[in-house]
This record gives sequence, C-alpha cells and structure tokens, in this order.
Amino acid sequence: MLAIVGILAASAVPSFARYLSIQRTTTVVNELVHAMALARGEAIRRGRRVYLAPLDGRWHDGWAVFVDRNDNRVYDDAPPADELIARHGAVASSI
Repeated sequence: MLAIVGILAASAVPSFARYLSIQRTTTVVNELVHAMALARGEAIRRGRRVYLAPLDGRWHDGWAVFVDRNDNRVYDDAPPADELIARHGAVASSI
C-alpha cells in the first residue's frame, strides 16, 4: 500500500511542477497586460503620452509605466525624474 502511494506521489510531482511553471508564466503575462491597460487609461485621463517601457532595456529586468518628462522614452529616476505611475520588478529567469 505504501509503495503504491509513493509511486503515485512520484508521478504527480512532475505534473505539479509543470502546472506551477504555467501559472507563473500566466501571472507575468497578466501583469504585463494590466500595465498596458494602466498606461492607456492614464494617457486618456491625463491627456498626454504615458509610456510602458522595459527597465534597463530588457523586459526580464522589469518594466515601468511613466510620464516621460524629457521625451527619451526611457524611465529616468534621476532628477528631474520622470513621473512613475507603476513599476514591475524583475521576472524570474525560469519564465
């Protein structure tokens, strides 16, 4: 009986790991879609351009939704800083 439970548990672990991987990817995609909707909504509300751009030029490093005060299309936090609306941290390397 214990052997059967062990075999069933061992076969379920790879399936569960795949499920977790899919869920993590889905979560990141949903967060990016939310950032797009936020940028669009803020642009409409403010009547000006609001950008969604990768941090450090790579989407895996995260992204920012911001009003670009110096029109370089890159989020700058050094004075005079761009107006940050939302920021997402780095994405796990496994995604």
